[in-house]
Formats: sequence, structure tokens, C-alpha cells
Amino acid sequence: MRFLHILIILIFNYNSFSQEFSFFNADFSATSLSLGGNVITKSDDISLTHKTTSLLNQSQKNHIAFDYMSLSNEINFFSFVYANELKNFAMCNFGLKSLNYGNFQGYDVNGFQTNEFHANDLIFFSGVSKMIMEDLTLGMNLELLHSNYESFSALAIASNTSLTYNNKKRKLIFSLSLNNFGRQINGFTDIEEKVPISLKFGMSKSLNHLPFTYYISLHDLQRFDISGPVQASQSYRDDETILKKMFYHVNIGGELNPFKKNLFLRFGFNFQKRYQMMLRNIPQLAGFSSGVGIKFSSFSLDYAIISNHISSVSNVFSLKMNLSSFVPNGKKD
Repeated sequence: MRFLHILIILIFNYNSFSQEFSFFNADFSATSLSLGGNVITKSDDISLTHKTTSLLNQSQKNHIAFDYMSLSNEINFFSFVYANELKNFAMCNFGLKSLNYGNFQGYDVNGFQTNEFHANDLIFFSGVSKMIMEDLTLGMNLELLHSNYESFSALAIASNTSLTYNNKKRKLIFSLSLNNFGRQINGFTDIEEKVPISLKFGMSKSLNHLPFTYYISLHDLQRFDISGPVQASQSYRDDETILKKMFYHVNIGGELNPFKKNLFLRFGFNFQKRYQMMLRNIPQLAGFSSGVGIKFSSFSLDYAIISNHISSVSNVFSLKMNLSSFVPNGKKD
């Protein structure tokens, strides 16, 4: 069962499981995942500033966020990101992402047991963002990536560049993000692997007469056919139309803020996950996600539940805090 969970991770969180550093694109934010995933236009979620650094803004000054995803008994993801202002010049952030796959029993070529081993991936990142003209922000960051599986390890360095247009009067946000531009430093083997570059575009719009915001995210635009070797039978491959391959790039979501208070209800849909992981003739919710968020004066809690497959449901939790609110005597940055 754990093997199936890892396969789902590699296919849908990472775009291309044939690459050593395909975990670069893992999405840990409960907010983003509840909205279908790959959201790059939510300006109040600092968890998203890892890949889309241009989302950093003054409202996130001295904020920190923690994300946790549980996929099975031993597979879990954890991340944190901290943001602050850099000497009245720009906003900056730094953080860590950790993907832990648990312990495994080792075997030699003859099938005899050897030592147990651990498998995990780590991402260290830091970036800056600055408004270059009215409503337009440029963000860039660097990230160091390390994979460790038993006695094998791999290391790479990459960068992310993004642009965000945030028109507060029209309640409209556009973002364009080029992720994972970099190269391998060393790998599991002597063969140099390419870092999986990813191009994303997103938009969000809040309605004027209804407390509702919709999100549209387009991912992996650098390549048209991202269907991959998921379909196991010829009948599935024959069903791969051009229109369906186009929709594989699309994630959609919506956020309702009833009563315009501190409660947020979210839902999302991932086209690729739906059509590639659903089982024919068996009704189930693969590709659908939902979540809830609650904001308090100094922190917020978010929860998401994602249906990956008939056998796999992920639970994601996010905690965001304004550290300035905890400074004694009311002294805030």
C-alpha cells in the first residue's frame, strides 16, 4: 500500500517521476491543495511564496507558516517559511521543506535481508521580492535540494522567478512563475539528470457582490503532453484526446467567505488527477478536494482533504502566525 502512495506522490505532486529531482514541485499548502493545487495567486498565504516569491508583500511582515501533510502511516511532509522586510528595500523569506517516506527493509540481490534504511528529500530556500511598478511585483529565490535514499544521495541547486500583478481595486490577481531553473551538482549515478523546469500561470478574482473568490491555475505549460505513463491499458491510451490533454494542465477552485468574517470554505478540482486516477465503473472522488480556514487576530488555521485515488486520501494542515502580535508591551515591527 505504501508503494501505491509513493507512486501517487511521484505522479501528481511532482510532474515527472523519471527525474531525480522531481520532488521540486511538491505542493504543501493546505490552502492551495484545497483549491485544486498549484495555486500561485493567493496573496495572503506565505506558504505559497516558496515557489511564487512575488506573492510576498508588506502584510506578511514577520509572519511564519507551518504545513504538514499525512499521506499514510509513515509518509509525511513538513514545511515552514518565514517572511520579513529587508531593510525597507524588499520583502524576503526563507524556509525548509522535508519529505519523509519512512523506513524500509533492505534486501541484497539474493533476497536476504540487510539493514533498514530511511528515504527522504529536503529543500532549503530563500528569496526576495520587490514591487517594480504599481501593482506589479517581481520575486526570485534560490533553493538547494537534497535526496537521500539508503546509501544513495543527490544534490541540486535551482531558482524560481515569478511576476505577480495585484489590482486591489478590481480584486484581480495574475501570476506567472518559472520554477526549478538550475542544475544537478551530484546525482545517484554518474549520469547527469535535468532539473524539471515548470512554467505556471494563474489568476484569481474576487466577486464584487458575493464573498467568493475563484482560482484558475495552469501548470506545466512548458510541455503540452503531460499525461505520462499512467494509463496501464490500451483502452485508456486510446481515450487520450487532445482536449483532455489540454485540460490536464488546469486546476480550478473556489473560496467562500460566508458573512465576510473569519471563516473560509474552499473546494477544488484537479483535472489530471481525476481522469488518470479514477477507476472506471467505480464512483469515487479522485481529483476533488475541499477545505476550511479559520482566521484569528494573530494566527490562522487551515485544513484540506484531498482525494488522490480510491485507496488514498491526504490530510493537510497549515498554521500561520503573525509573530509581531506576540511581542510584549505591544511593540510590533
